[in-house]
Parts: sequence; C-alpha cells; structure tokens
Amino acid sequence: MSEVAEHFRATVRAKLGAEHQELLRVAAGTGAARELRRTLHLTDRAVRQWAHQAAAHGRNEHQSAYGGLPPLVPELGHAVQKAADTELKTGLDAKHELIAQMVWGIGERLAGIDTEAPPSSSQHSLNQIAIEAAEILLAAGLVLPGPDWVIDEANEALRDLAHTQ
Repeated sequence: MSEVAEHFRATVRAKLGAEHQELLRVAAGTGAARELRRTLHLTDRAVRQWAHQAAAHGRNEHQSAYGGLPPLVPELGHAVQKAADTELKTGLDAKHELIAQMVWGIGERLAGIDTEAPPSSSQHSLNQIAIEAAEILLAAGLVLPGPDWVIDEANEALRDLAHTQ
C-alpha cells in the first residue's frame, strides 16, 4: 500500500465524524518509485487548489498567491513559501492564517526533497507532506462547504493517487 496515500487518508479520516469516515476510498497500491509523484500530486492539490479556493472564498476580487504558482515540484518549495508569506500579509482571519502557515510548511518540506536520492530515503518527508496536505484540505473545509466537500475532494485525490504512474 502507498504510504503517502495511506497517511493522507488516515489524517482526513481521523478528523471526520463517524458517519463520514466510511465514505472515504481505500488508499492507492504499492510502488515506491511513484511515492514522489503521489506526494507532488497531493502537494499541488493542497496548495494550488484547496488553499487557493479557501483563500479566495468570501474575499471579493482577491487573487490568491497560491493560484499563480505553476505545477509544484521540489524546486518550487521556496516559491510556495513566498506565496504563503504573501497571503499572510493580506490580513487574514485565524482560519486563513492557519492555512497559510500550513502551506509555508509544505513549501519548506518540498524544498528539502532530494530528487536525486532513492525514493525510500525521502519516505518520511513524503509521508509528512501527505499529512500536511490532508490538514490543508481539512482546514479549507472549515472555510468552504464542510465535510461533504472534504470527502469529495479526498476521494478524488485518493482516486488520482491510485492512478499515478
């Protein structure tokens, strides 16, 4: 089983009510070489989709710094941190500030990934990023429509992770 997918799923599942927990899909299958690609997929969704949607929600004409980022790769970790700093400077409420802080943390971990190292040597960092991506999804769910939206987004991400080559 994919450690990245399972850490993401377990983090989301732990924060859902019992009536919603069983609605989550099963995590993706094995494939150590795919773990980095899975992590990048989750990171991209967490920052450029979930954090972006939450940052723009209820803020007329606000163009989120997260939405302007290109598809995320480890080399863009510092750009992710800069986007989070930009969002923090816009005078956020506590929920949006928490999301920005989590995005900054993902950027820090992303920047620390050594793409030349064997995937197994980075597994702990990849798992932590998956947990942080899940936490961003859950925090965005506090700003956006709530548990049903979180479940839909988590299931879509888990389905994509199962098909990540």
